[in-house]
Amino acid sequence: PFTRILVQWVTTGELSDPYGEFFVRAAGTDRLWSQQFRVVQDMIPAHYSRDQTRRIYQVGRSLAFLRGACGDAEWVATQVAQPQPADTADARRLEAFIRRTAATVNARLMHVLRSTFGLTRHVSAIRRLLLFQQGDFALSLADVLDTHVARGQRQIMAHDLSAALDSAVRSSSAQNEPPEHLAALVLAFDGAESWDDVTLRYTLARPLAQVIEPGHLQRYAAVSRFLLRLKRIDGQLTALWAQHMAAERLRRRAADLARRTNSSASSSLPAEEPAEVQRSVRAAAILVSEMVQFFHQVQRFIALNVVEGAWAEFCAREQAAGDLDAWSEAHDAFVASVHRLTSGAGFQRSLAPIVDTAFQFVGVVRELHSLRALAERSHASMPALAEQAKRVQVVAARFREQVQALVRALSMNAGNDYQMLAVSIDFNCAYTAASA
Repeated sequence: PFTRILVQWVTTGELSDPYGEFFVRAAGTDRLWSQQFRVVQDMIPAHYSRDQTRRIYQVGRSLAFLRGACGDAEWVATQVAQPQPADTADARRLEAFIRRTAATVNARLMHVLRSTFGLTRHVSAIRRLLLFQQGDFALSLADVLDTHVARGQRQIMAHDLSAALDSAVRSSSAQNEPPEHLAALVLAFDGAESWDDVTLRYTLARPLAQVIEPGHLQRYAAVSRFLLRLKRIDGQLTALWAQHMAAERLRRRAADLARRTNSSASSSLPAEEPAEVQRSVRAAAILVSEMVQFFHQVQRFIALNVVEGAWAEFCAREQAAGDLDAWSEAHDAFVASVHRLTSGAGFQRSLAPIVDTAFQFVGVVRELHSLRALAERSHASMPALAEQAKRVQVVAARFREQVQALVRALSMNAGNDYQMLAVSIDFNCAYTAASA
C-alpha cells in the first residue's frame, strides 16, 4: 500500500491515503503551494534520507500545483511518465524513477510560471515600480501627490486615487509597461484617508498570489511608502531651491532698476528689512542645498547598495533555481535583504524624524518668502517676518542635530554599508566637526 500511495503521489500529485500510512498529509488550506500539504516527521521511513523525503514531497506538491492552480491538468495526465513494474519492485530503480519525474515536473512548473504567468517579470516590475528603480515614475507620482496635498481636498474618493495613479503613469515612462503590470498597481490609503497617507501596492492573481506570500507584498508596500516620502521631500526641496533663486533674481533686478531710475537708491536689500531676516534667508538657501545633498546620498544608498545589490544576487539565484522552492528561497532572501537594510538597525526610525523636519522646513521657508514678498509690496516692516525668520533658524538647527545623531549611529553600526553611508553623508566632516 505504501508504494501504491507513493507512486500515485509522484505521478499525479493526488493523495489516496485513507488510513494515514503516508508521510505527506493534506493540510486543508487554500494556500496551494506553501501550506496545502505537510510532512509528518514520525511517518518518514527510517531508510529515507532528507533529500529523498524532500524530493518526494516536492514533486507531489508541484503536480498538485500544476493541476489546481496553473490549469495544467492535461499535461499532468498525459505527459508524466508512469513507472514500470520493475521500477516499483526495486527500491533503487524506484528512486531513479522519482528523480527523473522530479526533474521533468519541476522544469515544467518553472516554465509555466515564468513563461505563461510571468513570475520573474512581475518581480522585476515590483522592483521598477514599487521600489522606484524607474526614477521618472517616482518623481511623477510624487509631483501628483504634492499637487493634491496643496489643493487641500478633504474628502478623497476611490476614483481620485486611481486618477492620480493614472496621471503619474501617463506622464512617465511607466506608460510603456505591459498592461498586466499596470493593472497590478494600486494606490491605497495607509491609515488616515489623506494624500499624505497613501501607499503604492502591487496585487497578484492566482497562481502567482500563491507563490509570492502576502507578507512579502506587504513588505514591498512598506518599503515603497518609505521611498515615496523620500522622493516627495526631495522634489519639494528642489522646487524650494528654484523658488528661492527666482525670488533673488527678481529682487536684484528690482534693485538695479531702482538704482538706475533714482541715483540715490541702493542696489542692496531694502533698508527696512531686519538683518536677522537677511541672515535667515541666506542660511535657508544654504540648508536647502545641504538637505538636497543629504537626501540624494540616502536615496543613492538605497537604490544602489540595497536594491540593486540584492537584485543582482536574486537574479543569479533565480536563474539557477531548478524548482519552485529554490526560487522562493531566492525571492525570500531578496525581500529580506531590502527590508532589513531599509528598516533594520533603526535606520528607518532614525530617518523618519529627519524627513518630518525637512517637510516642516519647507513649510516655514515658503512662509518666510511669502511674508518677505508681502513686506516688499507694502513697503513696511512686519514683525511677523522676524518671527518667521527665527522659526527657520530653529528648524534648521534641529535638522543638523538629527543628522549628526544619524551619522554617529551609522558610524558605529557593524554593517559596512551603513558605515559607507555615514562617510558619504559626512564627506567633508561638517557634522562630526560640529558635534565635537
